[in-house]
Amino acid sequence: KMIQWPAILMPEVAEVKIIADSIRTLIGERLLDLQVINPAFAKRTKNLDKLELPATVTGVYTRGKFCYILLAAGDSIGLGFGMDGNIRIHPPDDAYLERRGVTRERYMRHCSVLFKGNDGAVFYYDSARRFGHVTYYSPDELRVQLDGLGPCILSMPAIAQDELVSRWRRKDA
Repeated sequence: KMIQWPAILMPEVAEVKIIADSIRTLIGERLLDLQVINPAFAKRTKNLDKLELPATVTGVYTRGKFCYILLAAGDSIGLGFGMDGNIRIHPPDDAYLERRGVTRERYMRHCSVLFKGNDGAVFYYDSARRFGHVTYYSPDELRVQLDGLGPCILSMPAIAQDELVSRWRRKDA
């Protein structure tokens, strides 16, 4: 009997890095607007009312499976993708949807948070299972969040072999 793999899989470190690169391209230099558009997802957001918009974006970064949009004031927006989180671009033209056999309503069904960047580019945080989160972080809160995460093979400098062995042999690690 063949095993049926789920259609939606948890985004992994490399996929989150690709998502961050896409966000960087879409958002540009300024975040003009951010709105929770799915009331059912509101409980998975935190402190977004503290965000002062429009805001200048200084970068989009990842640490493992955590993505964050760093703003010029030092604050940031963190994106945790949970089991199936991703981003979607503003609904494309009908020809695009038709080629994929998807209605506009189905394409937008799990879009929860709207982001509007430079030049009117719009994308959405999308999560069918709602295990992810979108959170505002002050500079100190972001530091605590990042310090609580392990090393990221895609964004941290390589460590020497003896340091790696030392980390593996720690009793508390």
